[in-house]
Amino acid sequence: MNVYSPLKVFHFHEKLVTLSPETSEIHAPIHVRIKPTNICNHHCNYCPYQSNKELQLGADMVKKDQIPHDKMMEIVEDCIEMKVAAVTFSGGGEPFCYPHLAKSAQKLAEKGIRIASLTNGGRLTGEAAEVFAQLGTWIRVSMDGWDGPSYVKFRKVHEREFQKILNNMKAFKKLGGACRLGVNYIISKDNAPHLYTM
Repeated sequence: MNVYSPLKVFHFHEKLVTLSPETSEIHAPIHVRIKPTNICNHHCNYCPYQSNKELQLGADMVKKDQIPHDKMMEIVEDCIEMKVAAVTFSGGGEPFCYPHLAKSAQKLAEKGIRIASLTNGGRLTGEAAEVFAQLGTWIRVSMDGWDGPSYVKFRKVHEREFQKILNNMKAFKKLGGACRLGVNYIISKDNAPHLYTM
């Protein structure tokens, strides 16, 4: 079955029956999303973690917060013990800015849990990239722009970051492995006319 199929939920019949009002049985989640850090190397104008005060997540949100290593290992062990089927690392911040991403993802994958990540692609390098290339199910790189200047507008980074991310994606594919590398966009009136040129 296609990974994008809305019917994939039916592969988890034992979980679906627990939704019945006639049962009090509780099952672990099929999928867990972990936001390991608020730290990010981009400053997207639509991001509630990084943008102006109107979009902030509240006065208590700390941009440099991240899950401590010990707590992350506890979360990983809990996912393994509960037999979670899949874990996605996302933001908050940029998952590849998290120093324990490679170790966390590798441990999950080695226990049969499918791993995936959303990323801006700027840090899609090194050990974490290798772990995801070899053991990951999918990676989605958020782009939004269609060239250097447009990328600056959406992401508030240097223009050269656009080419760097394209290079990182090419290098990631060269690592081999079965991980599906994809791109996603937040569509706006500014980039919609360029969808077919992106």
